[in-house]
Amino acid sequence: MQPLPSTTLQLTKSGAGTLTMPAGKNGGITVLGGAVKIAPSSGTLSVDNFLIVGSLTAQRGSIDIDNNRMVYHYDPAVTSGSPAIVDSAYFNLRDSVGGAYHGGLWNSPGLTSSMAINDPNKIMGLGYWDATALTGVTGSNTVIWFGQTVDKNTYLIAPTYLGDINGDGKVDGDDFTLIDRGKTKPNPTNSSGTALARMKWQDGDLNYDGFVTVADYAIIDKTFGILHPGGLSADFLAAREAEFGADYVSALLTSVPEPTGLGLLAMAGAGLAARRRRA
Repeated sequence: MQPLPSTTLQLTKSGAGTLTMPAGKNGGITVLGGAVKIAPSSGTLSVDNFLIVGSLTAQRGSIDIDNNRMVYHYDPAVTSGSPAIVDSAYFNLRDSVGGAYHGGLWNSPGLTSSMAINDPNKIMGLGYWDATALTGVTGSNTVIWFGQTVDKNTYLIAPTYLGDINGDGKVDGDDFTLIDRGKTKPNPTNSSGTALARMKWQDGDLNYDGFVTVADYAIIDKTFGILHPGGLSADFLAAREAEFGADYVSALLTSVPEPTGLGLLAMAGAGLAARRRRA
């Protein structure tokens, strides 16, 4: 299936069922019901807007990009202003992905990926980045990202590991550095001083709630433990226990499949017992 030619046409999908189409550039996609599925390995989907009708908890349709990438252009005129002004493009994207996320199952309506749905370890998801953060594009410049032209007013979306914060297809020390930085980055506040949910994937918000918390560390730690058998060493777990508590470590290890989880659970227990005897 060949990618669509460049077009400014708007696609509206209504009714039940799934419409399968190739990637390519179009003016926008609106899903009123059912699903729009981008054919696997068909390129990069580029849209000037997209809308999956419904709220975060009650979306009525899906866009499944499968193993393709997506470019989401937005109008900066509706995203500028003080931090208290709603960034409509950011919330549309984050809430659409967050709606599909469903605790890592990716089986709820929203912006999703069959790669994540079918991943047996449930460590795949959708990463999204400001084009500037991922490509360095600034000012009036443009760059080509996987066949599509992007500028600074663009979000880039791709299926990747939950925890691949810098978009290099891995989960390693660079990503842990970024989530540590994101945890200390202050959220903007409203007039009463309440923190606003404005963190992004590139800050370490891996569960799409707009904050960087212990829940995000659980996600990146689980992914790292599965991708790097033996990577969750006793020293690593001791540091996590000191930071987040023993309950966090136990929950993390039971979420990692055998043999990694059970073996390290025993190691962690032995390490904790030894430290208590020395105390």
